[in-house]
Parts: sequence; C-alpha cells; structure tokens
Amino acid sequence: MSIIKRGKKYGVKVTVHGNQEWVGTFDTRRAAKAAEAKHLAKHKPRDGDEETCEEFSARWPEDFPRARASTRRHYQQAVSWFGKEFGSRPLDSITRKEARRWAQDNRSRMSTVRTMFGDALNEGLVDSNPFANLRLAQSRGRRDINVLTVAEVSELAATAAHIHGSYGMQYAAMINFAAYTGLRRNELCALEWTDIDFENGEITVDKTLSNETEILPPKNGESRVIVLPPQARAALANVPRRIDTPRIFSTKTGKRFTKSTWHYAWNPVRIAFGRPELDWHELRHFTATFLVQELNLPPRQAAQQLGHRDGGRLILQLYAHPDEQRMRAEIRSAFAVAS
Repeated sequence: MSIIKRGKKYGVKVTVHGNQEWVGTFDTRRAAKAAEAKHLAKHKPRDGDEETCEEFSARWPEDFPRARASTRRHYQQAVSWFGKEFGSRPLDSITRKEARRWAQDNRSRMSTVRTMFGDALNEGLVDSNPFANLRLAQSRGRRDINVLTVAEVSELAATAAHIHGSYGMQYAAMINFAAYTGLRRNELCALEWTDIDFENGEITVDKTLSNETEILPPKNGESRVIVLPPQARAALANVPRRIDTPRIFSTKTGKRFTKSTWHYAWNPVRIAFGRPELDWHELRHFTATFLVQELNLPPRQAAQQLGHRDGGRLILQLYAHPDEQRMRAEIRSAFAVAS
C-alpha cells in the first residue's frame, strides 16, 4: 500500500492479490489513510475463512513477484519452510513469541518471511507483522571473524595448487586474485579478460553471475573500476586464456561455475587447509583488513575497491577495526617523535 503526496492532496494506491489498485485522491493524509484502511478491509478474509500460513506461503512468490529469478527462487524456498511448519494455522494467528523462536532457528530465512508478512499486512490479511523489529542478536562483524593473514592466504593458495593437480595453479590464482582485489564470488565467475586493463592497472567490474545462468549488473546495480593490485596481476600469469570462453575463471573443464561445481572445487581445499568451515567470502574480509591495516588506506578508499557505497562506514563497523595493541604502539611512536 502507498500514500502518495500530489501537490496539496494525497493519492492512495494499494496492492490486492498482487495487483495495484488506485483508490482515489483525498484532501488530507488522515482521510487518505482512512480510505486505504476501508478499501483493504473489503479484501480481508471473513472469520472462518482465514488464509493459512501454508496457503499464503505457496502463493506469495507469484502474487508478489521480485524482478530477479534468483531472488524469486530464494524467496520461494525460504517461505516454503515456514509454510510447512505452521501449515493450516491462520496467517494472522502467529504471535511475536512464535515468530522470535522461529527466527532464531531460521536466521537465513527470517528476513524473507518478514518481507512476506509485510506484504500480508499491506494486503490486510494480518493486523501486524510479528517478524518486524524482533531485534535479534546480531553478528559482531569482524570481531566474530578470524581474518586470514597474508601468510595464511599464501598457504591457502598453495594448498589449492597441491589438491587440484594440473588445475591447481589456476584455482590458486583465483584465490590470490580474490584476496587482493576483493571481488565477490559471482563477480569472479562473470569476469572476462576484456575487463582487465593491464596498461593502466585497472579492472572494470560491471557484471555478476546470478542464479548460475543470468549475467546481471553487480550488487548495488552500479559498475565500478578498481585497482589491479600487483599480487592479482601476478596471479593472472597462472591462468591460461581459453579459446572457448572469454571468462577468466572457469571449472577444470572450462565450464561456468555452478553452485555444485563451486563447492566441489572449494570443499577439499578448505578441509586440507584445516578450516573446513572457511567461507570463500572471508577472502573479501582479508581484502578489507589488508587495505586498511597493512596499506594504511582510509576506509573510504577501501570501500571504493570493495564496491561499497557508504563512504567506508561498513568497513569500519565490520571489517577494519584496528588492532588495539597496534594502535597503542602507534600512539607511543607519535609521542616519541613529538618529544
């Protein structure tokens, strides 16, 4: 639902069963909200005919479609778990206590279910969203991440080179390239040789691989040009150019990575490395920490390399908290110079 300011008046547009309906234009916001509520009330199920959790979860992805096919599939999978668990329960019978318990056990699905209930609220099927503002304990960001060191990145790449035999040097190159550029996994999968400007030492990041088939604009919808670090340039020397694909990084057989082939290549490396829980995304954490703590770059510049649009705020919060012992050493040095 939506109240739209039009000059000195207020227009009302609501969503009913996935369709936009125009209600009218009103002189005051109060009158607009009253008309909105009245219109939605006409579409709310009658007592004894409430829509169940399973029913709404089944129709929600189609009645409220998202633009990307990958998002639609993710949403459908997430809400199906909710629908199966609560089954024939009326949608508006879920309490906040039940929502909190379910959210704690299903953190990866919680935001999707919260979105679904938001649409149900807009449609007048529920009086409130029990998943809104649950204020669950959040990750402490970098403090919960055991960031790889420079030596560990080298060891990880060497492990990959050993594990994968003739393909090992290429896979090791992808690890080093990711660690020093900060590219996301799906950006790596879509990267082509023409995106590398060796003369100027730059990389154009203008696409990402979505749902294993679609090539779409990168996260945030904006392309960016980043620096090609010397470590990443050196890594590319171990990646042969194939005549059958413009991609830089491919599977052992030259195919595009899928979710299954990605894990097939990554799992034995992290197990042999001694950290079977190591997520590929931790290479991106390494990039942020390396840029700020080793190269002493301001968070704003590190954010540009990583593709953040917040001027470095997330870098400070999640990735690049300076080591306290190192800060004290720097303060001592500053006093020593001053005296």
